[in-house]
Amino acid sequence: MHCLPNFQYKRTSRRARLTGAALAALAGLLAGPVCAETSPWYVGAALGYSHDSNVFRLPDSLASSTGTSQGDRITSATLLGGLDQSIGRQRLHGSATLRDNRFAHHRALDNTGYGLRLGLDWSTVERLSGNLNLQANRELAFLNPDSGVPTLSRANIARSSQVDGKLRYGLVARWQLEGSLGHRATGYSAPEYRSRENRESWASLGLRYRPSGALGLGLAWRQGQGRFPQFSALATGDFEADRYRSRNLDLTADWIASGASSLNARLSSGRLSHSLAAQRDYSGLTGELRWLWRPTGKLLVTTTLARETGQEIGAGTSFFVTGTDLSRTVNGLRVLAEHELSAKIRLSAGLSH
Repeated sequence: MHCLPNFQYKRTSRRARLTGAALAALAGLLAGPVCAETSPWYVGAALGYSHDSNVFRLPDSLASSTGTSQGDRITSATLLGGLDQSIGRQRLHGSATLRDNRFAHHRALDNTGYGLRLGLDWSTVERLSGNLNLQANRELAFLNPDSGVPTLSRANIARSSQVDGKLRYGLVARWQLEGSLGHRATGYSAPEYRSRENRESWASLGLRYRPSGALGLGLAWRQGQGRFPQFSALATGDFEADRYRSRNLDLTADWIASGASSLNARLSSGRLSHSLAAQRDYSGLTGELRWLWRPTGKLLVTTTLARETGQEIGAGTSFFVTGTDLSRTVNGLRVLAEHELSAKIRLSAGLSH
């Protein structure tokens, strides 16, 4: 349990023009009784400094013709509190964060946000186990503009909520049956972006096999459907929704290479089809590769490489994209290093491209 959250410096880029890494320091004091080992509660504070090379997510052809700076420095102050409590075989955990983000040049983008999470991990004496998770977020939406949506000079706030759960049933020997369900909703404060407000539900069912303690393999079928309720305005004043369906076959693997290194991988073959936005239809491979490396007891380096459809990479991944991205596909690379300076202070540096 960490009594103080990460203080991060991140540099991000929507395009391949500019990337880099940087560093930020943090310091904080917490009340001793709150952080005692016997207490399930924790509180903390964080100060982060980041640079975004393309704040408005403009394509190269437009970024050079606007005559304004597209990059900016962002200072983020965060307060958080959380709970991590075991109750018999069950575990209840949750967190609440309050963030204040200030831009050095684009002051109209200054905003406050929050993140709420609540989860329950459960298991029975027999072969059943699973989890249930709830979350809600309010944050600045970093969205690439398209022909139907303008670039905004003011803050566009994204509000999202999600509920999801997973059920596992142990079969014979090393086999496990696993199923999941979820629902997500995203809305925006700017009326110009109402056409991107999204509702989506998904389900998956698959098998997992662990031939050894260091290696796990999985195969699952994942299907989802959703809609953009106000995608197209009609002459009558009503709206026509863009409905979409996704179908994916997921092959997953996790491997503990050594005591200091582990790999998680997913390769998916799937199809995405839309009722109106046919230009966003996609059929092909997507996936993610994540490497966790701990060279010392206090240093952890996480490297993530992902290729997803736009709406997937903007719907809860670790990349600096919020909300629903209308790109057909997005390729992302992220490196994050976290170092524990003490039991209450952490230093981190990251790069996203």
